[in-house]
Amino acid sequence: MKRYSRLNNSWSATHLIFIGLIIIQSLSVGIIMLRQHGMGEEILLIHARDMMLRLAEAAIQHTNSHLQSAENTARITTGHVKSGILAPEESEELEFYFLELLKVSKAISGITSELLT
Repeated sequence: MKRYSRLNNSWSATHLIFIGLIIIQSLSVGIIMLRQHGMGEEILLIHARDMMLRLAEAAIQHTNSHLQSAENTARITTGHVKSGILAPEESEELEFYFLELLKVSKAISGITSELLT
């Protein structure tokens, strides 16, 4: 039986396939990373812009709800003054009314004299 000697410098098919897969995988990861690095800043800016828009819209809605509540309270107070239920001359009674009003409606921090006229 004839025996073939194996050369020391030859690579087996398994080794070649394994090395080829490592090279292909490294190239794929490198291309993906380069692409993501180039687009990463743009994506981050778009994401930040969207977040800021959502936060601004939520803040506007929150402020509008407080302003609407304050406006309704001012209208009620103006109606009380015009109908004679509250008298601006009686400061103690008016002060008590505003104190109770602030306990009930936290959205209003004060009513100026312009709203009472």
